[in-house]
Formats: sequence, structure tokens, C-alpha cells
Amino acid sequence: MLDRPPSSADDHVVYCVSFAPDGRTLAIAVGGRDIERPQCEVRLWDMERGRVRAVLRGELGMVHSLAFDPNGKTLVTGSGTAAVLWDLATASSQSADQQLLRQ
Repeated sequence: MLDRPPSSADDHVVYCVSFAPDGRTLAIAVGGRDIERPQCEVRLWDMERGRVRAVLRGELGMVHSLAFDPNGKTLVTGSGTAAVLWDLATASSQSADQQLLRQ
């Protein structure tokens, strides 16, 4: 059970969710209700402990999709304008375009 799941009571909207492949982490993209200037954060819930393990913030815009890589070490967030790769060990990010250019 989560100790305080996102709800409308804290004036946030849940845009999308994704479980890590091992089922131990749930990524939840939440943001404010201001459609003109959407700003999201991604909360990583530790399902065994029932609490937030980390919060990913940045220029995310309105996150429409979340996906973990098969090993659960990277999370991809997708908005209307960008895809961002997150290294979950360091909470660092880079655009998917930058990653593709390096290959």
C-alpha cells in the first residue's frame, strides 16, 4: 500500500504510469492542472516500502508516456516535444536525440 498516492487533493493530475520489469518500482508522471504551462515530475514509488524513492524533475512538459528498458535501469519519458532518457542510478537525463547522435 502506498503511504500517500497522488490524488486530486494535492492539486496534481496523474498523466501516465509504468511498472519496472521487476515490479518493484512504479513510475508515475504527475503535474499541475495548468494546461497552458504544463510541468510534470516523475515520482518513482518503491512498491515494497510504499513510498517515493526518487523524483525526476526537469523540463519535462506534459509527460504522455513512460517506459522502462528491459533491465529497469533506464526510464524514457515522452512528451509532445521530446523524449528523455533517465539513468535511474544517478537520476541524470539526456534527450533521446543526443543519445541517437552518439551512436
